[in-house]
Amino acid sequence: MVKHRVSDKRGGLRDRLWRCVACGLLEKSEAATLDHAAELLRTVEHVSRLVVGRAGKWLPPTEHGRQVTQRLTEQILRREFPDGLENELERTFRKVRTIYDQVLDKA
Repeated sequence: MVKHRVSDKRGGLRDRLWRCVACGLLEKSEAATLDHAAELLRTVEHVSRLVVGRAGKWLPPTEHGRQVTQRLTEQILRREFPDGLENELERTFRKVRTIYDQVLDKA
């Protein structure tokens, strides 16, 4: 929004993403990917904080903590992560980075 001088910055992340689609700054598929990524990352952060008892930069350090975090995240999001939550997060980070790089390359 900043790069394309969109002055209306009201609303939450979802509102802003879909406003970028309406302005032609993002494709619907890109906005959907970013929307789902934000939901996953927010959920993992909150669940991890509940499991560990404090905010952290990554998943809990213990195997038990990671398993509990994955199980609760799967229940909240109604999704399964057969390859594990850490792999899902890494795939999500790569997708977000690809979209970020594409958006910055658009003139």
